[in-house]
Amino acid sequence: MTESTLFELALRKPARERAAFLDEACAGDAELRRRLDVLLQAHDNPGGFLEGPAAGLGETAEASAAAGVAEARALPPAEEVGGRIGPYRLLQAIGEGGMGSVFMAEQTAPVKRLVALKVIKAGMDSRQVLARFEAERQALALMDHPNIARVLDAGATEHGRPYFVMELVRGVPITSFCDDRRLTPRERLELFIPVCQAVQHAHQKGVIHRDIKPSNVLVALYDDRPVPKVIDFGVAKAAGVRLSDQTLYTEFGAIIGTLQYMSPEQAQLNQLDIDTRSDVYSLGVLLYELLTGTTPLERGTLGQAALLDVLRLIREADTPRPSARLSTAAGLPSIAAARGVEPRRLSGLVRGDLDWVVMRALEKDRSRRYETANALARDLQRHLEGAVVEACPPTPAYRLRRFARRHRAGLAVGAAIAATLIVATAVSVWQALRATRAERDALQAARIQALTNEFFLGDLLDRAGAQGQSLAGLKPDPDIKVRTLVDRAAARIDGRFEGQPLLEAEVRRTIGNAYRAIGMPERGREQLEKAYELGRIRLGEDAPSIVHMSIDLAVAEVGCGLRDRAAERLRRAIDGLARDDDPRCHHAVTALDQLGVALDGLGRLDEADVASRRALDLAGRYPGLSPGGRLSLSNNRAIVLMHRGSEAEAEALLEGAVREAAAAVGEDHPMLPNFLINLGVLRNARGDHRGAERDLAKAVEAGRRIRGDRHPITLAARRNLGLCLMGLGRRGEAEATLRSALEDSRASLGAEDPATIAATVDLAEALARNPGRAKDAESLARSVVEASRRIGPELEDRVLATLGVALIKQGRFPEAEATLARAVASYERGPSPGRRVVIRLKLFLSESIAGQGRHAEAIAIQRGLLRQCEAAFGPGDALTFDILLDLIGYLRVVGGEDEALALSPRAIAMGEALGGAEATRTLPFRQNYGALLHVRGRFEEAEAIYRGVLDQASRLLGPDDINTLQITANLGELYRDWGRPGQAVPLLTRALEATLRVFGPDHWHAAWVTWKLAELERDRGRPAEAEPMFRRAIDRYAQIQGPDGLELAALRADLAMNHLQKGEPAAAEPLLRQALAVYEKSLPDDWRRYETLGLLGQALALQGRFAQAEPLVLAGYEGMEARRDRVTVDAWPRRPQAGRRVRVLYERWGKAEKVDEWDARLNLERETKEGR
Repeated sequence: MTESTLFELALRKPARERAAFLDEACAGDAELRRRLDVLLQAHDNPGGFLEGPAAGLGETAEASAAAGVAEARALPPAEEVGGRIGPYRLLQAIGEGGMGSVFMAEQTAPVKRLVALKVIKAGMDSRQVLARFEAERQALALMDHPNIARVLDAGATEHGRPYFVMELVRGVPITSFCDDRRLTPRERLELFIPVCQAVQHAHQKGVIHRDIKPSNVLVALYDDRPVPKVIDFGVAKAAGVRLSDQTLYTEFGAIIGTLQYMSPEQAQLNQLDIDTRSDVYSLGVLLYELLTGTTPLERGTLGQAALLDVLRLIREADTPRPSARLSTAAGLPSIAAARGVEPRRLSGLVRGDLDWVVMRALEKDRSRRYETANALARDLQRHLEGAVVEACPPTPAYRLRRFARRHRAGLAVGAAIAATLIVATAVSVWQALRATRAERDALQAARIQALTNEFFLGDLLDRAGAQGQSLAGLKPDPDIKVRTLVDRAAARIDGRFEGQPLLEAEVRRTIGNAYRAIGMPERGREQLEKAYELGRIRLGEDAPSIVHMSIDLAVAEVGCGLRDRAAERLRRAIDGLARDDDPRCHHAVTALDQLGVALDGLGRLDEADVASRRALDLAGRYPGLSPGGRLSLSNNRAIVLMHRGSEAEAEALLEGAVREAAAAVGEDHPMLPNFLINLGVLRNARGDHRGAERDLAKAVEAGRRIRGDRHPITLAARRNLGLCLMGLGRRGEAEATLRSALEDSRASLGAEDPATIAATVDLAEALARNPGRAKDAESLARSVVEASRRIGPELEDRVLATLGVALIKQGRFPEAEATLARAVASYERGPSPGRRVVIRLKLFLSESIAGQGRHAEAIAIQRGLLRQCEAAFGPGDALTFDILLDLIGYLRVVGGEDEALALSPRAIAMGEALGGAEATRTLPFRQNYGALLHVRGRFEEAEAIYRGVLDQASRLLGPDDINTLQITANLGELYRDWGRPGQAVPLLTRALEATLRVFGPDHWHAAWVTWKLAELERDRGRPAEAEPMFRRAIDRYAQIQGPDGLELAALRADLAMNHLQKGEPAAAEPLLRQALAVYEKSLPDDWRRYETLGLLGQALALQGRFAQAEPLVLAGYEGMEARRDRVTVDAWPRRPQAGRRVRVLYERWGKAEKVDEWDARLNLERETKEGR
């Protein structure tokens, strides 16, 4: 095992077990044991000065193996903001490192000014730390340059801790300054040149900075002119001068610097051999970042590697030219915008001189770098002046020497190597230096493939039969499965290929791809990662075969949901293929295709569209790609198009793929289930549930036949079939299908697999659509919230959406709104907020808002969604129908019955076209249409519709389904308004009892039916029995809606009428004032506002407050008369009461002439209406 592997294995051991482990692992190798001891002590006792974590990305790292552990002792108090140090008052903490804290301070004498004060931390006063602190102070004191922060003063606190005072630099990191102000490449160079000159000044004073990075180069405006300042010489090293009277040692094993900006010589465990050219390298990294927006070794790359691997990358990994990095950058438009140029021009501006200047500063071999920081500055100045630069591209001979050095392990071929396999591998590697690529690939691939085949024939297939299994000591299995064979082969790899890394890599690659093919991407990824590392170490990551292997690994990462990692790996592979391979090769097609899949999963749809289209276009020009490969590309391209809303184009691609697959192979084409699943999902989303059911049933059948019942593809087909059955209203069948798929996924893939989490969400989504199972849906959704967050935002958003719907079905509208708003915001942060899923989410959100009584707000959202959906998917789309359905229902609530009735014929035609008269999705609409006829007094028509819908719902959904119970209650309300209470009471009572039994007293429908029964009791002259029922309904609606809910306002007005009927006007008054405030805000022109005005006047008149009552009852009468045709049927009996209130007011007030006047007026109106 390598030193890196032993180090990582030792770290996993408890401290008490490490010594025994190392004794065994390092037996006979004392030097290896010593080095590992050094690394482990450095890891356990980082003892840094300015650094954070030992190998923290972007932070100074100094892991010292020689640093002792200080004995615990009482520490003097640390300095705090507001305290004083000498003549300095500490105003604000502005920085902190391992050994020192930096404050902005106010100097009060002898001059008044703001300064930066750095003081050593409490408890950090070891001899070595004091020496380093003193070294930084002396280093700064030596400087006198306009671009280096000056030292102004020094001293010690009253507790003896040293401090020094510097010029306060009110700046920002140079990269941020340039990006924020959109400086052009030329302006960036002009700002960077003084930085080089400042570093040169430090070098001339004998000081090496060793930690040049953006946060240590701040830019501030002086007289409106940007001036860069180099700061923080906390890890500076003396070069020929003494910085401290105390001895300062750099320990063996210490890593000093910041990883992204560290020179190759700093990445050695022994940094004794550091000179000024190390700073030149770090300046080169900073220049690279200023030009390209990233460092040569990106954060993502470093963040995924162990410390020793990171240090090796710093020492050995090739750096892509700045122009090459820009040409393949995913975010090129934003990078170019930050530099004030067009994307296509940026690479051109950098290509040539700047490429070679940067690459010379970044030479791994420091003898080839610029000798000084000034030399770098002069070459940049030459470039700005249009002169010839000193830097030039490396010669082919030099590049060949570097290749040889990087692969010298593979080139060390000697007579002592006797094994045939090792010789074959070594020869093929050696020939890579002098053969053409075709020769190398032919020689190496032939040998490796032959030996790989030998392994699989001997160790895999020969053991498939009963006799072979018995000879191998295994229990014979006559029905042995491919997975079992692959598992056995994988178990025999370790230790089998000692000294044959390329053969082991190829074997692991084959096994990894086999695992992928049988639907076990996680196991495949494990094998492919090992294969890639073996090959990369042996041949280097730029070798074509290793690039190809990295694509296989990325495909597995996509299957495991690691899309970010896969996308980055695929971009690097595409860059490598463009440089080293025929750009038409099938590897490039695969890489582009899978990049599209990864980006699609990340929601970066514009980028995914470009990648998938390029893959398909490239495949059309490449004659060697198999028909099956082209079909796979069409499938993946269709998925991207579906997510972008280009559904017709996606459907055409998928239908073509199904036809081609059947024509080529018949019903057993391995990709056929994939095509059918995606076609079914598309049709289901568009409301063609029957067509979707046919496609998905075929997909399940083909999946079982070709791949088995528990293969991920078959499981996906089963899950989507279940969701389709929900759309058809076959809830029991749908739940059984989804639950079976979930159980099989758990058994086959494990509970934490992304496919299993998705299956859980599918079941929860189906249950959420059934109000009777909403609590179960909520429980399921909550059980996978954390797991979905780990997998990715798309799945997490689906969980939130499902949870929101489950909360709506339970009447928990405020919780639902908050949950759905989170999901909508997350989706809209993505690149394509117009997708179908976002419209559906916003529709759910509007339902949660309407449930709280904010109907006008919900209607405004739905009008916008209707326009958006019609534009994106057409006027006949299923989602358009669903929006129209909700809109009609809410218009009825706010008095928009005329508009609702006008929209109804269109909705009826759409519902029948989408699902036929039997489709359950049309039931809510037909129920609403019946309600529209009901409130218009068309009782016979409404009764016929209600009866038909009730019969259908009872048959399709069951008697206790919430939709059935709602229709039952609607029919009871109809009979009440029709004046047939004998028929109304049994229906309302049955609906209430069933709702309480199935859904509990907190369900919103229980409150609604209780309200209707209370109205019935009041209208029957039993206000005492009605009052507690009204109060129960008010309490529940107050929890659901909040103070401005329309239903809550109507309930309060109804309870007030009940009090007036009981002769309790004082109890009625506050209820009416609350209701009136809501109506004036939400429905200022509605008849309900004017009725409430009249009722409030009546309550005041009954209390003898006639003067206050008069304008109210008059306004109420006039408003009701002007809107009498808009009054809904339930309030028809109350229309005449508006005029009688006026007469009663004057009668109680004792104004006889007014009584006579109103008697005459009301009689005339009655005679006019009767005559009419």
